[in-house]
Parts: sequence; C-alpha cells; structure tokens
Amino acid sequence: MGDQAEAGRMLKQMAAERRRNRLDLNWSVLDECGIPFEERASSVLFREPGKPKCDFYPGTGRWRVAGDTRTYRGGARKFLDWYRAQCADKGGE
Repeated sequence: MGDQAEAGRMLKQMAAERRRNRLDLNWSVLDECGIPFEERASSVLFREPGKPKCDFYPGTGRWRVAGDTRTYRGGARKFLDWYRAQCADKGGE
C-alpha cells in the first residue's frame, strides 16, 4: 500500500507542476502580446470596441466568447492567433 500512496503523491505533484508551468507560460505570452486586457481573479478580459468580447483563462488555456456557448482551448498563443484573426475579419488589426 505504501508504494501506491507514494505513486499517488508523485502524480499529484507532477500535475501541480504542469499547472504552474502552463499558468506561467500563458501569462508570459499575454504580457508580451501588446493587446490591452483586464485581469480578474482567474480570468483575463479582452474588451476592445468593435472586437469580440472574450474571457481567457490562463490556468487552463481556454477561452469563451460573449454570446457563444462553446469553450475554445489551446493556450495563450492559440487564443491570440484566433483573436487577431477575428479582429482582422471585423476590420481591426
């Protein structure tokens, strides 16, 4: 039983480390993006006039668009690529 408990602790520790790494990576990408955003407790709000209203969640790498029931995933880089493409489609950047 001791071996299983140790393996469980190791898996839990590895998962926590992956979450921390994902969060750090997503924040570093967002900090360098040059797009204005508003920080909240667990999300980042993108609210530019004439552009889609999006909530990005750095801890999971997922985002939602206001008025859409879908949740998209892929991390900060994929989100920013998607967001910039949406802005280009709407006459933005």
